[in-house]
Amino acid sequence: MLYRFQTNFSLPKFNIFLRWRYGDGVKSVWLEHYESLAVPDPSDPGCPGMSAYLLRQALDPERFMAEAELATGSRSRKGPDPSKFPALWTTDPLPVVTQEFRDFVEEVDPGLHQFFEFKLFFHKSDRRIQHTRFYVFICGRLLDIEPDEEVPDRNSYSSVFLRISEAPKVRTIQKRPDIQSFVTDLPIWSFREGGRASYFMSAEFLQAAQSKNLAGFTNHNARTKGNVGYVKYDH
Repeated sequence: MLYRFQTNFSLPKFNIFLRWRYGDGVKSVWLEHYESLAVPDPSDPGCPGMSAYLLRQALDPERFMAEAELATGSRSRKGPDPSKFPALWTTDPLPVVTQEFRDFVEEVDPGLHQFFEFKLFFHKSDRRIQHTRFYVFICGRLLDIEPDEEVPDRNSYSSVFLRISEAPKVRTIQKRPDIQSFVTDLPIWSFREGGRASYFMSAEFLQAAQSKNLAGFTNHNARTKGNVGYVKYDH
């Protein structure tokens, strides 16, 4: 079984947005197109229409912000409650994770993913949120998958809505048992192009995250209840 993770911002507890603070010496807000630095994955089985990559090159930490503050969303003037933060949330344009998620990933999928720590403060305040550490998460496992030309109704993809750019690629996975046999066993990965808003994970990865009680990893069949949904296979 293949699972997909994307933060459900329709829920107030996941309605988390950050405002990055510009500091001296930052070369750019983000390292753009870091996916282009990835190299072919030696374990790629050579399935037609799919290419697997690994991001082995260490990224420059100076390209990432060192500080951010909570931005109040439209649902609350006070902003989100830090005590209810999930372990991973897919804020735009790069995901943010807690120390607990970093520790977990380095235990179950070590030596591949990169984490860049930053300080997080309350909205318009110098009061730092310190119950855990926060990191920008760079997934080191990336896939290119040719999009399927025939895209069915969005309800048939999975138990959660997919983004328009993802849908044709996921449809290819649904039709192709050879690709399924490869991606199903990958602990966590994303699409190499435009994939930073959602992540795909194996059943073993999800179960291990749930056994660690990582916040935000509850699996729901209904679209609107959580962050994790399953991808339906045709075969």
